[in-house]
Amino acid sequence: MIKEIKGEDFRKMQLTELDMLVEFDKVCRKYNINYVLFGGSLLGAVRHQGYIPWDDDADIGMLREDYETFKKHKDEMNPNICFFQDHDTDPEYRWEYGKLRRTGSTYIRVGQEHLKCKTGIFVDVFPMDDIPLSIVGQIFQDLHCYCLRKILWSEVAKENTVGFWKVWFTLLSKIPADFAFHGYEKYSKNDTVLKYIYGDYMKLPPEDQREPHSPCSEIVFPGEGNI
Repeated sequence: MIKEIKGEDFRKMQLTELDMLVEFDKVCRKYNINYVLFGGSLLGAVRHQGYIPWDDDADIGMLREDYETFKKHKDEMNPNICFFQDHDTDPEYRWEYGKLRRTGSTYIRVGQEHLKCKTGIFVDVFPMDDIPLSIVGQIFQDLHCYCLRKILWSEVAKENTVGFWKVWFTLLSKIPADFAFHGYEKYSKNDTVLKYIYGDYMKLPPEDQREPHSPCSEIVFPGEGNI
């Protein structure tokens, strides 16, 4: 069942994510690690001078080398505020990018209740990898990454699909996650990025499209009970 978060609790979640961003920024500044706000977080910073009012998550982008440097210093973040999660720190974690998780919180995405990885209010941290110069190389890289993502997603998909796809994702889930993660081993001015992603990014979307995109079935704020 989808847990509706609104009003003061919705704003509280945004501010909880901001606490993690501040802690993350401290470590990056200390070691001259570059990062950018990404996706809706970048759009909110430019168009709203903060969060998009209906946005329920935050996104960070980093070049791969900066991402790996940050991982070496991740434990310098205040553990009472947040911790960094990826497949190396949590073997049950299924995504190809990392997350900052708010210590003492719970946030379970709809359809992911059966997963065994640690949960919590989060900020996504995306590593940005190089791409081939040739179109053919880019096509093969896209196909390669698509296959790896489906292997990692299969643990969720097999519980949320039926028929052929349930069988297919059940078979994919038998492939060890380490296989996919090893496969992943081998931007630019704000205006350019936002135009590329959103087009006329200063134009607000219709009201019926102003919805959160990370629905949860359970949320607990630090030091509080379920809402």
